[in-house]
Amino acid sequence: MRVSYRWLQDLVKLDLPVLEVIDDLTMAGLEVDSYVDLGAISGSIVICEIQDIRPHPDADNLVLCQVRTNHSTSLQIVCGAKNIQPGDRVPLALPGANLPNGVVIKKTKIRGETSEGMLCSGIELDWNSDASGILILPPEMPVGEPFDALLDIKITPNRPDWLSIFGIARELASRFGKKVFPPTPRFQETMDRIDAFVKISVVPKHDCMRYTARLIRNVKIQPSPLWLVRALESAGLRAVNNVVDVTNYVLLELGHPLHAFDLDKIGNHQIIVRNAKEGEVIETLDGETHKLKDTDLLITDPSKPIALAGIMGCKNTEINDSSINILLESAYFTPLTIRRTSKRLNKQTDSSYRFERGTDRECVTLALNRATQLIKELAGGDVTKGIIDISATFHPEDPIPMNISTVNNMLGTQLSSREIADKLVNLGFEIRRSDRERMMMSVPSYRVDVHHEVDLIEEIARGYGYGKIRATLPYLPARPTVVNGLDQAASHLSTLLVNQGFTEVITFSFIGREQLAAVGLPEHNVIELLNPIAQNQSIMRTSLVPGIVETIKFNMNRGISDIKIFEIGKVYFKTDDKGCPDEQTQLIVAMTGPRQAHWRGGHESCDLYDIKGIAELLMQSLSLPSVEMSTLAKLSYLHPKRAVKVMCGDVEVGRFGEFHPDMEEKFELQRRLYLLEINLESVQSLAKPKGLFTEVPKFPGVVRDLAVVVEESIPAIAVEQIIARVTQPVLEEVKLFDLFRGDQIPKGKKSLAYSIRYRAADRTLTDEEVNQYQEAVIKALKEQVKATLR
Repeated sequence: MRVSYRWLQDLVKLDLPVLEVIDDLTMAGLEVDSYVDLGAISGSIVICEIQDIRPHPDADNLVLCQVRTNHSTSLQIVCGAKNIQPGDRVPLALPGANLPNGVVIKKTKIRGETSEGMLCSGIELDWNSDASGILILPPEMPVGEPFDALLDIKITPNRPDWLSIFGIARELASRFGKKVFPPTPRFQETMDRIDAFVKISVVPKHDCMRYTARLIRNVKIQPSPLWLVRALESAGLRAVNNVVDVTNYVLLELGHPLHAFDLDKIGNHQIIVRNAKEGEVIETLDGETHKLKDTDLLITDPSKPIALAGIMGCKNTEINDSSINILLESAYFTPLTIRRTSKRLNKQTDSSYRFERGTDRECVTLALNRATQLIKELAGGDVTKGIIDISATFHPEDPIPMNISTVNNMLGTQLSSREIADKLVNLGFEIRRSDRERMMMSVPSYRVDVHHEVDLIEEIARGYGYGKIRATLPYLPARPTVVNGLDQAASHLSTLLVNQGFTEVITFSFIGREQLAAVGLPEHNVIELLNPIAQNQSIMRTSLVPGIVETIKFNMNRGISDIKIFEIGKVYFKTDDKGCPDEQTQLIVAMTGPRQAHWRGGHESCDLYDIKGIAELLMQSLSLPSVEMSTLAKLSYLHPKRAVKVMCGDVEVGRFGEFHPDMEEKFELQRRLYLLEINLESVQSLAKPKGLFTEVPKFPGVVRDLAVVVEESIPAIAVEQIIARVTQPVLEEVKLFDLFRGDQIPKGKKSLAYSIRYRAADRTLTDEEVNQYQEAVIKALKEQVKATLR
């Protein structure tokens, strides 16, 4: 936002160096990004008055100007401009002045005549783009004073109250103990009432909380006076005509957007504020056409749109030289409504920039009356009596409670209640109730960013001065941390996998439908995003598989073949009751490439048993009871013959297997991929507490091997479970150490060899006892799985 320092000075007089004011603005939060010194800082560009103009004796295109900069000093300036005359007040660059374009002014002779400076054009001062002549200033500007300084101020999005000259002046006044008052418009009204000439209705009052209007008849459209033109140029705007320029001037002065309609171009003299129809088309003042949605807000008459509310008017009611009757609009539009339309249409104007951040609801009529006063002064006309004011029900916010001790604890200060009150009152806040420990503060209507106690504390810190607050370490009392069981399990498994050589990755929670379809997952329970940032991120993921497979593919395409990665993240499912989505925390492990690269060789690729080993390691580390693994029914993205589900009792806690060959081909993977998925919420709820230390056994164990032949369809785990049930009192461990198929084994059968360790806690087992258990095992296996001893 470009701000004229002279305009600021007109509102609040500051007897301080300009650079000191700039530093203070920055410390207050209004960062002055850059500035153009036009004499206010250096004093080298001043306002002068041309007293006399005479021809140059040795150059037809030059003249000699005699100018004065105060009552006693007169200077001669050689100039070639044709637009000046005696009595004009213009900017004069004195010797030593450094212009914005880099030119340094020197006292010099031009064709034999001394020139003691330079009269400046608008483009030379970076004031406007006019290079055709000297910048003529309003006649009321005082001779001899420094001209101006243009400040480029960055306004943070949460402070729309600073988007005006008055708002910045109000901030400066509060910081330097000055007073600043808004304008007090005064004008005479006719006896005719406005509602006899204009009808206004507002349909969506949640989008247009307040709509006001005034009618000014019999105006004369003409160019604006010089003071108004220069004021607009100081902010980077161009002059159009006196009525339009007044609306822009009030926008800059008070920060509230206005719009002027030609009443005679409004059908039936009736205004209707409504939502656009889906697909409705309008043409705005800049000549662009826009196709609208039913969430956009329009100003219309009974037959056509006449403005895109809060953004820009339409050509069909614009003010031109033939306009006579002016309907002036001042409204409060809901910020979200304007922001949504502005962003979608990629159309940001000075009005939308302010409306979408939040304007002052109480400034609506002030801005309207201020513009009415200026239009009457500059364009004449008759102000019709009264204002049309349509407002939705408005509930002011309750006062905010604030504790004095909280303020000092948070800022590290020792401010008294009186000092705190003074800081806030200077900023426009009002004390409703107070005592030694607590205050109830009412927030001014223009402070749309203040809602909580911490916001008030921030204002106190700004008023007190950030530079005065000592840097101290915050008081952080040590308290025992209660770790969530789910987080604890995730952290434990993450550490375990890292120790096994895996790398943790993080993929997006947003994916596209095509990613789900690529791995054959259903779409009926997905959660769609209302405003996705991209088409391939339009839904919440229901599985970690798409993201991890894309990561594998990304790395393989870059020549990385040895990949061992995992991710712990949430998946999201739509619920039938339309309440909060069902969120589940899951773990996925992926591995591909050689089992272990080594200089001695051993470049075998990992297989199903490697991922099975990882699954067993994770299950054992969580002390899950009764873990069983069995063949998994068909799953779209796993190999139909190499997929396993992991059960804990009757709960499926995970699954693993080889990635489906068809999927590998679709994703163009160069190696076989193995995946493991674990539902962390299920395993965390079933996990046993960590076991305590047990003493070393006092009595020796006995190890016996047992090899049996069973049907090919009998899983090894079934045999192991039978052994465990029969020998349960003295069984310490049972392990499968050999699987054999060959000529010695009948077709359709396999040999399983187990190592069984027996141990009793209170005695040494005899051979006779162990033999009895062995025989019992053999008998049970024959009866239950028709096993034969090999």
